[in-house]
Amino acid sequence: MSHKSKSFFIPSWIFYFSFCILLSPSEVWAQDNCSVCHGESKDERLRLPVMEWEESVHKAEGIGCNNCHGGDPESKGKTTSHLIDFIGKPAREKIPEICGGCHVKQIEDYSKNIHAKLLNEKKEERGASCIDCHGRHKIKRIKDNESSVYYLNVPETCGKCHSSSEKMKSYGPTNQLDLYKSGKHGLILYGKIPEAGRTSAPNCAACHGYHTSLISSPQDIPRICGKCHTPAFDNFKEGLHFSALKKSGKPSCSYCHSNHKIIRPAPEIFSGFNRGECGECHDKSSKELKVGLNIKEIMGRLEEIKLEVSNNIEDVRRYGRNTADLENLFTEVSANILMVPPVSHSLDLDKINEYVNKITKTSQEVKGKVEEFKREISRRYMVYAVSMIMIFTAVIVLSMQLYIYKRAEK
Repeated sequence: MSHKSKSFFIPSWIFYFSFCILLSPSEVWAQDNCSVCHGESKDERLRLPVMEWEESVHKAEGIGCNNCHGGDPESKGKTTSHLIDFIGKPAREKIPEICGGCHVKQIEDYSKNIHAKLLNEKKEERGASCIDCHGRHKIKRIKDNESSVYYLNVPETCGKCHSSSEKMKSYGPTNQLDLYKSGKHGLILYGKIPEAGRTSAPNCAACHGYHTSLISSPQDIPRICGKCHTPAFDNFKEGLHFSALKKSGKPSCSYCHSNHKIIRPAPEIFSGFNRGECGECHDKSSKELKVGLNIKEIMGRLEEIKLEVSNNIEDVRRYGRNTADLENLFTEVSANILMVPPVSHSLDLDKINEYVNKITKTSQEVKGKVEEFKREISRRYMVYAVSMIMIFTAVIVLSMQLYIYKRAEK
């Protein structure tokens, strides 16, 4: 009996797949003739994109030239490699479609914002595309501090277009970045207020959106500000300003705090008649302005209370007394004072006075402890003075007796 030996056929793709696993990423990419040919070119215009791509997240994730530019990376000659679906340099309006082959959700969001509408509907070359924010070939991960969309780099990236008079011609102002830098948010993000963490301040995209637009009307602004300023937003929703905003579109947060140059208004805003102050909308004799004047008076009084408490504690500290208990009370006063501005957004005087009463009660407690300590010090000084008088008197009496004794011996 004869026995035929069995043979097995192993598909070639298994050999190729196994071979790739054994290779390092750089060895795999060595098979990409696009990067090889362009990387060796003497023409910097062709060589530079490869050099930048080598440092990109696309290279790290296995996205090659052909994924965006088309062509056949396995062909060694220019003639053959550029035959198959070759795109070359994509038309500007086609770039989102190419990026959307991988980044589906981002392009779906982008398609709804003003940048996409300018680019696609109005055929505006100035409409921002993916490459304007993320770069062309040297695209970094968003958490890489070299990335143009790294959190702290976003304002400068947006400013490349929004600070350009040419690109913004007929669209609006070009001073948003300068205003942002001089406002509270910008001062924090650019490290001008060291005690605050830089990323605690919103960048442009945090308020305006990354791919989709967050602001379509003034009514959207309180919700966006409220993501960080929750107590102020919650109180604002309870007030008459919120009702007016829903009906007429004003006043929103930016009306009092500005939009790019964010400010913390001084108490004078409640009595002033300039832009963004209560008197701009409300007549001097109106009950609304009277509420504002009451709030201004309360704010002023609270600052006086805080200063008084601080001075009282400082008086006690000079005597060397342990002031830990008083410091805790001062912290309580300060915390309640900090709550008054957010609560003032409700325009509810009764609600504001709840905090005023707490602050007043705690400050009186501090004052009582300080006065008791001073009385104790006075009592000690009195005892000390009486003791010194008695000692001095005793010394005089003894001196006189000694004098008399010595006279008697003679």
